[in-house]
Amino acid sequence: MENRTLLLRYIGDTPKLRIIDFFLDNRESDYSKKEIIEYTGISKTTLYKIWGEILEFGYLKATRRYGRAQLYALDQDNELIRRFKDLDDELGRQAMKNASSHALGLEAIYERAGHVENAPRDHAPVFTKFVAKTKQAENTLTDSISAQ
Repeated sequence: MENRTLLLRYIGDTPKLRIIDFFLDNRESDYSKKEIIEYTGISKTTLYKIWGEILEFGYLKATRRYGRAQLYALDQDNELIRRFKDLDDELGRQAMKNASSHALGLEAIYERAGHVENAPRDHAPVFTKFVAKTKQAENTLTDSISAQ
């Protein structure tokens, strides 16, 4: 997957983690195995190799049937899943904090450079601009984590 999420960039990109990450991003939905394969980019063979462990550790639970397909959702009562959610949420908060700090730093640069007319008047427009550039914040976060 070319556009890896913060979680995958932080702890690694494996088929099991891709599945967990996919469901963390879609916490309230359920999916068939075919959809999991399609949305995570893992092969059918790989899914079937790891499927037993996914169910054994209780990451996913069967929710309902849709025609012949069994649908699965994240088991939000699973302790490991709760910890993955906490980590995923914290990585997102740090990325937004970094983006916000970067935006506030640009405002000061505008003002010091004498371009006061171009400086944002409040932080909301600057923050919004940088939320759209989450990739840059992810790179900054990943670099700072790697440096530690």
